[in-house]
Amino acid sequence: MRTGRRLVLATMVVALLAAGCGGDDDDGGDDAGTTTTEEPTTTTIDEQAAKQEITDTWVAFFNPQLSLDERVTHLEDGEQLKPFVEQQAQILGAQASQASAQVDEVTLNDDGTADVQFQILLAGQPVLPTSGTAVLVDGKWLVSKATLCDLIALAGTTPEECADIASGG
Repeated sequence: MRTGRRLVLATMVVALLAAGCGGDDDDGGDDAGTTTTEEPTTTTIDEQAAKQEITDTWVAFFNPQLSLDERVTHLEDGEQLKPFVEQQAQILGAQASQASAQVDEVTLNDDGTADVQFQILLAGQPVLPTSGTAVLVDGKWLVSKATLCDLIALAGTTPEECADIASGG
């Protein structure tokens, strides 16, 4: 009812944008030493590894301690959206440094996407449970542009950067 709640929601969305995307690739790679041959699976990805990569990407995307350059590497069309994310960070200022995300559940889909249930945290406190989509692009899981735009839409706005998916893309 009050504009205060909408402001908090908008702040969270923008903080998430400003905390944007990115992360570390600490993991050295696959364990090639094991040669067990069991029943073939219908997918070529390791589900546990994919879920962990998605979780790591999500946390990094919303990590305000990473640089903007690092964060946008974990966002679909991140380089293209970087000026927009920078603008949102400037609007929020110091509040952007208080936002983060916590992944609750990842469900892999057969089409190179994953459904992600997560919570937006402000100063470590959950303020918004929501969901989004991760996309597999060139072998790397990324936060989808649609997720970013859906979060912005929660604040009651649809920026031009999201116009191509605003009608349900």
